[in-house]
Amino acid sequence: MKIQNVLSAEPEPHRAGLSVSRMDRYVWENYSDRPDEVRRLAALIRSGQDLPAPDLGIEDVELDGVIAEGGVVMRMHKRRERSPEIRKKALARVRKGNGGELRCEGCGAGAAVAEPRSVEESAFEAHHLRPLADPGERLTSAKDAVLLSATCHRMIHSLARVEGEWLPLRGFRKRIGKSEA
Repeated sequence: MKIQNVLSAEPEPHRAGLSVSRMDRYVWENYSDRPDEVRRLAALIRSGQDLPAPDLGIEDVELDGVIAEGGVVMRMHKRRERSPEIRKKALARVRKGNGGELRCEGCGAGAAVAEPRSVEESAFEAHHLRPLADPGERLTSAKDAVLLSATCHRMIHSLARVEGEWLPLRGFRKRIGKSEA
């Protein structure tokens, strides 16, 4: 389908694709007569190498409060596998300890919406007490993770980056002015 869209950018009227984007036009205008270059770039893409982004005429400047965004960016990166079971166990542990109510183990806040349950649970994330970035695969139990609000989770990771060390829950609670429960 993408090839048909690029071919639609060809000025001949007999070509008909689904849509012609600015990128399709750019590709046709700059590569239609360079098949060897297309093969070379395709091989680089398949190998995962970064390629320079084409200049499509949209500048990254602010004009009267309007900013260009929504462009498609392809990124390749590694990430550590996380088991959804750890979060489920943390949710269950906190519910059981709070009489069925969910509360952040950092700040103590509950979810703004309690029903439906899936929406309430979406406000909370499991935070590993030992960073997953430590080398190697390992076994994790429910007690190795705490349940934090999305805001507290973001904040504890930001503090770890700024301070250069992993912050234990007790240290985090102290930093945000919460006493131990």
